[in-house]
Amino acid sequence: MVDVNKAVRYGFGEALIGLTFEGSPVPVVDDAVLFNQNTTMYVLLSSQTAVEDSNFAKFDHVCTMQLDIVHKAVHGVTKDGVDDVAQQIFDIIQPTPTTNGLSVQPGLQFLNVEKLTDNYFSFTLNDLGTVIRRIITYQVLVHEN
Repeated sequence: MVDVNKAVRYGFGEALIGLTFEGSPVPVVDDAVLFNQNTTMYVLLSSQTAVEDSNFAKFDHVCTMQLDIVHKAVHGVTKDGVDDVAQQIFDIIQPTPTTNGLSVQPGLQFLNVEKLTDNYFSFTLNDLGTVIRRIITYQVLVHEN
């Protein structure tokens, strides 16, 4: 049996290398403290779940991965920035209804990739600025070969 949480996080993280916003790279991180705090746009590989769906003949897991697109600025932000990054993510993760762009480790298959939820959150950080977040949750069936 494989650590599917790590495999799913790696699959999304590697697939999303190359995201940009206004010509600059958008970091994809799995911990908010591991990058330059002056970054105004980033994607956090946030909450994950894995539920075993195995039997005596196979190892399968139904996993979720939450992508938290964060845009912060001192003088306010709009949803356009997180929307631009979200569209890039959609184009990579699900380029067609029957394919996905996730990076897969040997011995695994990522099947039935689907977007479950897509929500906006915004808040003001007093005089420090404004933050808009778009949180997208994907579900993936992970099958061990």
